[in-house]
Parts: sequence; C-alpha cells; structure tokens
Amino acid sequence: MGYLTTALLPGASALLAALAAALLPAVRESVAAFLVAYPFLLTGVGALLALVYRRRRALYALLIVGVATWAGRLAGAADEELARSAVGVTAVLLPANFLALGVCRERSPWSIAGLAGVALVVGQPLLAVFAWHAYLPGFFSLPWTTIFSVDWAFSGRLPDASPVAFTLAFLVLSIRVARGGDPLDGGVLFALVASFWALTGGPESATMQLWLAAAALAVVVSLVSASARWAFCDALTGLPGRRAGEEAITQLGEEFTIAMVDIDHFKRINDRHGHATGDQVLRLVAARLAEVGGGGRAFRWGGEEFLILFANRTLSTTLPFLEAVHRAIASTPFRVRGADRPRRRPRQVPPRQGGAAEVPVTVSMGVSAAERGAKRSALDVVRAADAALYRAKAAGRNRICTEASGVVEKTPA
Repeated sequence: MGYLTTALLPGASALLAALAAALLPAVRESVAAFLVAYPFLLTGVGALLALVYRRRRALYALLIVGVATWAGRLAGAADEELARSAVGVTAVLLPANFLALGVCRERSPWSIAGLAGVALVVGQPLLAVFAWHAYLPGFFSLPWTTIFSVDWAFSGRLPDASPVAFTLAFLVLSIRVARGGDPLDGGVLFALVASFWALTGGPESATMQLWLAAAALAVVVSLVSASARWAFCDALTGLPGRRAGEEAITQLGEEFTIAMVDIDHFKRINDRHGHATGDQVLRLVAARLAEVGGGGRAFRWGGEEFLILFANRTLSTTLPFLEAVHRAIASTPFRVRGADRPRRRPRQVPPRQGGAAEVPVTVSMGVSAAERGAKRSALDVVRAADAALYRAKAAGRNRICTEASGVVEKTPA
C-alpha cells in the first residue's frame, strides 16, 4: 500500500489539478497565459532533474511529452492539412513510444543505449518534418500512412491505430506499476492518460497544451517524490536506508532497544561467488529482518550491516524476537544460482543436482537498550550495540551479544 501511494498519488494530483483548470472557468483563465511557455519550461526542468538522478525512463517520458507539445503548437498555428497530419502522427507515435518505455529497463541516460534512445525520440518528429517540408511525392498518401490518418476517426478525431496503441501502452504500464518496481512508473502512467485526453481534444491549443502540461507535471512530481523515497529507502533490499534509520532514532522515546546486525563472512561470499550472489544474500537477510516481531523496524545501515529499532521495549522483551529472526536466517537454505537455473520456479522441480553450492548464511547481533528514566541518549545506545556486535563477531560469529550482561551466547539454529 505504501508503494502504491508513492507511485500513484503524485501523478493523480497533477491530473486533478489539470481537471480543475479545465472545468473551472476562473482557474482556466488564470493559467491560460502560462500555457505559452509553461509546458516547455516544465519539460526542460524535469529533463535536467532526470539527468541529475540518472533516470533514463523519466527523461524519455518528458521528451515524448515535449515533442507532442511542440507538435500541438505546430498544428494550432498551421493550415488544416498540416494540422491534421501533425495530430495524426502524434496520436500514434506518442502511445507507441510510451509502450516502448513500458518495456525498457532503467539505465543511465549517458550510456550508449540511453543516448540512442534520446536520438530515437527526438529523431521521429524531425523525420516527419523533413518528409512534410521536402514535399516527397505523395508521402502522406502512401498506403502505410493511413494508420496516421485522422479520417480513421476515434471520437471524431484520432486515427484508429491510436486507441490500440494507447490501450497497449496503458496495460503494459499498469502491469509495471502493479509489480512495484519503481515509484516513477505511476507518473509515467498518468502522463500517458493526460496525453490521451490532450489528443482527444484536437489541435485546439488551450485544451491540448493544458493536458500535455499536466502530463509533464505528472512525471516531474513523481520523479521528485520517488527521489525522496530513494533517499530514504535502500533500492537493493527494499528496507528503509540509513538516513531513514537516523531520523527514526531521533524519534525514540526514553525506553527503547537497538540491535546492530552484521552478515557473517560476507566478504568471503562476495569473493568466492561474486557480487550478484552477495546481493541475493543481502535480500534474503533483509527479508527475514523485515519480519521481526515485537514492533521492531529493520533498516539497512550500510554494506552488510542492518539496524533494528524497538520503541517502548526493554531488552528482555525484545530478545525472544531477535532470537527468532536469528534462527530464521540460519535455517533458511541458500543455494548459489547456477548459470542454467531458471529465474522462475518451475511447476515440477527437478532432482537436486550436486553442482550447485549451498552457502551457509548467518548473522551476528549486538543489542543494547535504554531504560525509562535512565536519560541515556540514542547515540550512546547505538555505540553500545555496535560494541556488542564486535564482541559477538570476535567470539565466533553466529550469535547474539547483549550489552547488559556482557555474555555472548550462540543462538541455536
């Protein structure tokens, strides 16, 4: 639910704002003057943010909307024949580009693939402009160009190919949002919806520019919102990150317990089996720590270290929950993914082969607490828990060490 809120709320807010501007005359008149430069300004600022955050898909979405905005301006200021052609081409290419955006992976916009994608998005309208101004013989009368024709009407305006492309793009992006991969996907989905509403309004500049501006705003707001989430959430494990943990520590009351967790021999796992296997181990441990009971909250502290916070809990009441999650990690089998291992579990599991290596995964824990009335700072408790963690590792790992007793005990698997 938290992911869906982060993914859908920013884009939905942008569309609601545009809907209010479209339906309320007073609002529409007040924003009309800004629609001359606002869509391009918003697209440019958003593109710069996408480059700063290295979000290729956000950059593509904004370029697609920017090109559509330019085409709408061209259609609004041109003769009827050029306007119809511009709207027809845009109505098909825009959802087709969003469809491609829904299946592409997130990579750096500065990579070769990223630059090629930018060239592809920008090159499409340039090719269309060249074809028009070069007056190629019967270019827009060729049989294949009928997919762009506004005479094949949808709601009296769009080509028949346009709603098909919009529907496919909407389904692909909706699946991507539902899978929960990236909060930015919600903004891209709402940008597609706003673009559809823009194009169904035809080349009338006010309506079309308003909804295209809303499309760009949906991407930009989602990009900013997702960036804030990325700052507080660890992308690899899905747990809240160190910044979120530091903020949560400041909000603890007088009585609390803090546990520092470290994966045993993690460097050895990386060296022997590679960093991809190390990432899988981190995800496994994070998934188990996220299930800790007793009101505990797990954070990725950095590297192979994690932090668990228990507000309004004494050390004695939290130990059973820490021991339970400690045993759960040690008892979870972890086998190195082979090159021939399928990504998804097959319906019929074949007999286990002897070639796959099973890696023992255990953790060490250091626990410290602050009692009510002790006036002990959270920073002191973190340091004490960290010191207890080092004692657990020095004593042989795979155990919990409490600061209160100073006794290191191995938790049975």
